[in-house]
Amino acid sequence: MGEYLKVLMRAIHRRYPEIEIHEVNTDIDHIHLLVTIPPRMEVSEAVRILKCNTAKGMYRKFPYLKHV
Repeated sequence: MGEYLKVLMRAIHRRYPEIEIHEVNTDIDHIHLLVTIPPRMEVSEAVRILKCNTAKGMYRKFPYLKHV
């Protein structure tokens, strides 16, 4: 799942180039991201973009996650 997440992060970066993703690490039940966002973007907006797009991609690839 970790490798798929890295692919997903690259796709998010292509769609939102202003969010620079420097590092992605996974744990059993969460992930760590090191990102840079522009000063004009609110942190909450960047988090929303990352969470929404990551969740959609993960649920598509791993449907069983919806029931965990």
